[in-house]
Amino acid sequence: MYQLYKGDTPLATFVPQIADNLTTDDSTKALSAKQGKVLNDKVYLVTPRGTGTNIDTQTKIDELPVGSTIYGYVTGTVSPFGIQNWATIETVGQEGALKNQSFISINGIAFRHWESGSWGAWKKVSFS
Repeated sequence: MYQLYKGDTPLATFVPQIADNLTTDDSTKALSAKQGKVLNDKVYLVTPRGTGTNIDTQTKIDELPVGSTIYGYVTGTVSPFGIQNWATIETVGQEGALKNQSFISINGIAFRHWESGSWGAWKKVSFS
């Protein structure tokens, strides 16, 4: 709640309305915390080249939300190619249903598909 004053005299009281969606463009409404999380999950992590994060656990790749891209230094233990290198990983599709992931690095490109509640094996195309 906000109050508008003239000197010490309150003139009006404002209670901001909450927008619980990501489609409104009404600048007088505040975004709900629920939709803030939705937005954050969509953005997830995008870092510029050279300042990427270490992608050092399979969980970081497995839990990358649909519509998200991550760029970082991938350790050999989680790379489909078993080699440490910079990579871009992207998840596309529909959360909880049909989705795919791509893994692109100088070592090659790999793809995998979400099936029956878990990720399938990486299918790799290596560069030589």
